[in-house]
Amino acid sequence: MHVARTLLAVGTMVEGGMSTPTFEGRVPATRTSCPECAGVLGVRVDGDHGHLMFVCRVGHTFSIRDLLVGKEEQIETRLWNAVVALEELVEILEDFQQRARRQGLPDAARALQERARRTEVQVARLRSVIAESRAVEVHDEVSRIRATAERG
Repeated sequence: MHVARTLLAVGTMVEGGMSTPTFEGRVPATRTSCPECAGVLGVRVDGDHGHLMFVCRVGHTFSIRDLLVGKEEQIETRLWNAVVALEELVEILEDFQQRARRQGLPDAARALQERARRTEVQVARLRSVIAESRAVEVHDEVSRIRATAERG
């Protein structure tokens, strides 16, 4: 359980005068939310090899790999939601800019045009982040961690 406490700040006992919360009194709580329902995740050690399993109150259960995949999918979804929201904002700003021009409000039109331009830059940046993101390659990462542990 040392790995779980170090990486995820979990535990069930009083250690060094500090109590760490548990999930339903049995499973140590993490500071991580469930990628499915956003509930608190608990962590437990399963099997003879000490595999970490993550479970939420609803019962969604994840291996380390499944949790990483779920979190990365959640992040990608949220980034795309931000792209859509910003693109909608650009459309609204452009509509208001045209309306301001028609009403003879050049200062307002310029301000709206500038805000739309800044928003388009933000959209491009987010699209770039999404394009450059790559999933954690769990097997490569585990191999690297094991190799480091064996050397040190």
